[in-house]
Amino acid sequence: MKHVKLIFLIVLMSGISSVFAAEVVLAKYDFSTKSKTPTVSTPGVTFGSEFGVWNSTTLGMEVGLSEDGYMVVKGSGTGVLGTRYGYISITPEAGKTIRISKVVIRHLKAEGSNTSRTRCYLYDMTSPKDNPTIKASLIYTGTGGATIPGTLTTQTYFPSTTVEFNTIRYMSLNATQNTADVNLSQWKIQELTFYGNVLLPGDIINTDLINYGNVTLGNNADASVSLKVLGGTTENVKIEKIDPSNSFECLQTQVEAVDATAGTNIKVSYVPTVAGRHAAKLKFSYGDKVSYTDLAGVCPVLNETFTSLISDPLIWTDMDSTKVNGYKQADFLAVPGWEFNDSVYWHKSGSYGLGLVLRGSKSTVAKTTTPELNLSTPFGLTFRSKKMSNRTTILGQLFVLADNDTIGNIVNPNDVLTLQTIDGFVAKANSKISFVGIANDSNKVVVDEISVFPTTNPALNLPAYSTKLFNVGTEPVMVDIPLKAYQLTTDILVSTVGDAIGYEIVTPVILKANAEAGATIQVKYTPTVGTLTNANLTIKGGGLTDFRYIQMIARSSTGLKETKMNATIVGKTNAINIAVECQTNLEVFTCDGKLIINKKISGNADVQINAGLYIVKLTNNDASKIVKVVVK
Repeated sequence: MKHVKLIFLIVLMSGISSVFAAEVVLAKYDFSTKSKTPTVSTPGVTFGSEFGVWNSTTLGMEVGLSEDGYMVVKGSGTGVLGTRYGYISITPEAGKTIRISKVVIRHLKAEGSNTSRTRCYLYDMTSPKDNPTIKASLIYTGTGGATIPGTLTTQTYFPSTTVEFNTIRYMSLNATQNTADVNLSQWKIQELTFYGNVLLPGDIINTDLINYGNVTLGNNADASVSLKVLGGTTENVKIEKIDPSNSFECLQTQVEAVDATAGTNIKVSYVPTVAGRHAAKLKFSYGDKVSYTDLAGVCPVLNETFTSLISDPLIWTDMDSTKVNGYKQADFLAVPGWEFNDSVYWHKSGSYGLGLVLRGSKSTVAKTTTPELNLSTPFGLTFRSKKMSNRTTILGQLFVLADNDTIGNIVNPNDVLTLQTIDGFVAKANSKISFVGIANDSNKVVVDEISVFPTTNPALNLPAYSTKLFNVGTEPVMVDIPLKAYQLTTDILVSTVGDAIGYEIVTPVILKANAEAGATIQVKYTPTVGTLTNANLTIKGGGLTDFRYIQMIARSSTGLKETKMNATIVGKTNAINIAVECQTNLEVFTCDGKLIINKKISGNADVQINAGLYIVKLTNNDASKIVKVVVK
């Protein structure tokens, strides 16, 4: 049953990515200037301003600037034909070779347009009227074309194969329709930027980066670095490995001149011996020519794909919808030592094979917990999750905990396994990560491909959501919240969310150096009119990917009236249900403190709102209540 090494290496190899030599902006079009001429151009190559059309069919095809500052590509019909397209010319200077490494586009489809997808090819032809030969796809996902977004969006696309040329080429522009229609599709491009290199004879052309992704201890991943000297060389190319952590292996020390002239591949392996994030370089040199390949890899402290040891699809089917605890961990998990309660089941899930499904009930919260991990330094994690069914009656709410602290809250909208990332936290040397559902028999969440790894991103030792209880009498009180930050890019900012009566942030800015040395958030609270109020703080800045939220709860030590309200606040699908005994003021804030709802309510009411995480505040003459609410 066990095929650990083979299957694990296949998974690892699929994560390897590479890009080529250090890129520059070859050209940038900004059509909001209402000009077809690039606003940025690199010497050595000319990007055209013609934006012409070649069309030998009876189908409609138009390309041109619009009054509102877009290049608009219009077409009818559903197919992409080599006999109708818009085009731009790309012309290298004599003796120069052009490499295109990526295309970045800011675009959308016109509202109400039947527009669906786009496919943009690099054509080899001497004029746009010749029969074109496709050399590569420049904007194309390989699944029917790149979907054109409905709102203005910036997206990055990489060529389908290496793109190098020293004579004129053309990029085509086309947009398809969902259904054949005599009306024209409308693909609107605001900005179009080409990245790559202008190369000269004698330049060393090599892979710029190999990213091996996650490789666990005891395993290795192989990759190839391509190398070629443009125009050839009579000298050998020297290879030098610069690897402080000794985590990479390259047995080759030089490339013979004949191989460098023809082009060759160099085998490089990632062989980590300790958990961590590792980086190295390969230096290539001959004469006065030097070039580098960066190597990167992460050795996670935990990497678990729950199907990695199962080779028989019949076993997958047999295990589907069966409790995990019914099987020996050593037989089915790459990392034994996980903990599951009886609400965790195996779940067959498409091309990902088996995952875990957390099925709660009204009295039980489904939970799975990793083995003990050393998380005393900054860490991040990735995993895939979904809700078990697209039915509206099935919920998909999931919390991620480091020990007992919440570091993530995911509301899965559908049954598509989606990669989730939580980054920039610090726990303890003997911590565990838990994936937790909610006490609801309609909540069913699938999780798989869990990886926990060291991170170099900004981090804080505060959880994503926490509560600070403090005692207060009749006089103002200072509340201290210690924090320690790591790898920040800017200062830390502290603020209240919404109206926080009686609260003053004494330390609204914590300098980067102080935060990394260990600092204290100070909040001054002054009771108002003999009563106590609560508040919510947000901590952001510093490059943090995940903000931190702290609920401040004041408790009376002298008999002051505490702010308790007999009210219920429950998140639903696209609504918040609120039940109160008397007329009450409702305020709803986004997590960044923006007030989006402010009105009076009474009785039992559903307040319609989009899915997301909100802070809800209820106040009346006698009391208040503040809670965080997740809306599906």
